[in-house]
Amino acid sequence: MAGAAELSELLDEYCAGTSLDRAAVLDGWRKVYGHDGDLLLYEAPGCGSCRGGYKGRVGVYELLGCTPRVQQLIRSRGTVPQIVEAGLDGGMKLLRQDAIEKVLQGLLDRASARAVAS
Repeated sequence: MAGAAELSELLDEYCAGTSLDRAAVLDGWRKVYGHDGDLLLYEAPGCGSCRGGYKGRVGVYELLGCTPRVQQLIRSRGTVPQIVEAGLDGGMKLLRQDAIEKVLQGLLDRASARAVAS
């Protein structure tokens, strides 16, 4: 079970640089990934030297959809932060957000998620 400090850290990482409401994000996580209202954080099983507890590989993705607003910003030479903000408004997830969601799904451990999303 995830403690309050761990959840706060995850929320800090997930919401950093966005206008997301932390309480709304946490409520969403509890609905989608919760187990009787609690969130579980998984660790990779395996021996201490290899930590090879996951079979295969899991992709972590960031995809910017070309919404009309994003198109307009690209055409008008908008700044990267403007384009990212428009993408987020259009439903884009940042790389770190996808990694954190995979932690909550039990597909990645926090160390692996931080390694790929840093």
